[in-house]
Amino acid sequence: MAKDKDDPRTIVLSDGKELRVDLNAMTWPEVREMLRGAPYDKDEEADAANRVRYAGGLGKFVGLSAGEVLDLGFLDFRRIEGRIIDALKDPLAFDPN
Repeated sequence: MAKDKDDPRTIVLSDGKELRVDLNAMTWPEVREMLRGAPYDKDEEADAANRVRYAGGLGKFVGLSAGEVLDLGFLDFRRIEGRIIDALKDPLAFDPN
């Protein structure tokens, strides 16, 4: 993937790996579900399921599995999460294609 610092769809992780945000990777109902976030649940199994569901949603936008997202360092996780949230605020401006 060619580096393009002006392309907001490209995310560069701390190890140099480049990801590209694809907003069409998820359906509208999947986006709505992901936007619920990963609410804390006192039940450990439910809490873990919430984290996996949320990580899977983020990962689907950038071509990673839920496990790969959960294994990211905090800053790389926030790079991905922040870019996706910014993209969802104004998707047509983010990806005019």
